[in-house]
Amino acid sequence: MSVEVLIIFLAVLALANYRFRRSVLYPPFLFCGIWLFDLAILRLNLVDMYPLHAITLNYLAAGAALFSVGGALAFLVPSWLIQIHLLPTPASDSHSIDKRRPRKSVRRMEFLIIVVLLASVVVQIRNLIQVASQGFGEGLFRRAQSVAEENVNNGVEARSFLDYVPLIAVYIAVLFLLERRGRASWIVTTLALVSCIVRGGKGALLIFVSALMSAYLINTNRERFLAALKSARWAILFFAILFAGLLGTEKDTSSVQTSVVAFATNATVQYIVGPLGAFDKVLTHPSDYTGAPHHTFKMFLRVASWFGIISYSPPSFNEWAFVPFGTNVYTLYKPFIADFGTYAALGVMAVIGFMHTLLFRRASTGGLLAVYMFALSVNPIFMAIFDDVYTAFAIYINGLLFGILYMTLRRIRWSQAA
Repeated sequence: MSVEVLIIFLAVLALANYRFRRSVLYPPFLFCGIWLFDLAILRLNLVDMYPLHAITLNYLAAGAALFSVGGALAFLVPSWLIQIHLLPTPASDSHSIDKRRPRKSVRRMEFLIIVVLLASVVVQIRNLIQVASQGFGEGLFRRAQSVAEENVNNGVEARSFLDYVPLIAVYIAVLFLLERRGRASWIVTTLALVSCIVRGGKGALLIFVSALMSAYLINTNRERFLAALKSARWAILFFAILFAGLLGTEKDTSSVQTSVVAFATNATVQYIVGPLGAFDKVLTHPSDYTGAPHHTFKMFLRVASWFGIISYSPPSFNEWAFVPFGTNVYTLYKPFIADFGTYAALGVMAVIGFMHTLLFRRASTGGLLAVYMFALSVNPIFMAIFDDVYTAFAIYINGLLFGILYMTLRRIRWSQAA
């Protein structure tokens, strides 16, 4: 199979998935679409990269096909089982809990959330300036990045509450957007964006954009392709520019001969297509990537290790692969191949497609918690061309607990409770 044939195959598969559900948020459509985008960028030959072997192209085709099969099988699950509610939901609820003017106690809670979030973002900015003063390079972000790289090289893992603020801010922004909080929603969204840029970097920014865009499309019933494209085109353009800008500011440009714009564009293209070359090395030299600690259930294994039940050391950072430029991300397939083997990893794609589509079906039936959780779950599809985020269970468990806590507190009439 050639790259051109794979592009045609993915285009046909993406079209079939879209016609099946008529929704741009249908997980198999997004999964095929993101790989189609990745292969199309590769085919443009914007950067020099080693050619992909046939085994890699066939594997990508099989992974997309099995993900789509898993998604189709999810529609065999009875509807009554999908519509189970974790929280009691008013009969008038479509996606938001209450579209009327919020009670005074709710407005006070929103004000408190905004104040705490604003204070956290201010502390983040101050911390960024302090850390950057200890680094080297051009620009604030580059100096802060140099300090982070030095800590990683020295085995120092210093985490603080500030590392969790971007994700919490995204949780709040999605909830406020789904509840159509108006001015409060815009304020929280702005604070979440600043937090993701200052502390979270490219990964947090992608979670921010994918979650809010998905929530907006569902909340406004704009899941058809043209309607979604019309609504999200400026957000996509803004994200692309911001993403390239962050990528450029995090790298050392002191020795670059070209313009910063050209450098950022080239770095972005390498960042997008590089994992394909690294994954090609995994399939052509599988013995070099075996024996690593288990990745898929590392969160639960780490908890068991904390309690002394087992002995477990989490996987270290990926080694750099040169394709010929350097990259240390290998697409989402590599961790599953290391854990389960080359062919069983394809079966994992079918399971993921099945489970993700079940969540999509649940969100389609309405309910704030279901839509909120599905919006958070869209990010792993966009990250599939880079790395595995499906097994970042802490993001979804924390998001679920935060959503339940927020909705429970919002339902309490504090004057009556007092």
